[in-house]
Amino acid sequence: MVFGDNLQDSSYYATSGTSIKTIEMRQVTFQNGSLLEQ
Repeated sequence: MVFGDNLQDSSYYATSGTSIKTIEMRQVTFQNGSLLEQ
């Protein structure tokens, strides 16, 4: 699965309801300084 860093991509996945948790995790990851990406 490919996830872009654009908010539009996040909105697309969130709207389709396929990877809402994944999007939330990535948002938290960016806020925490990408600790969860690894």
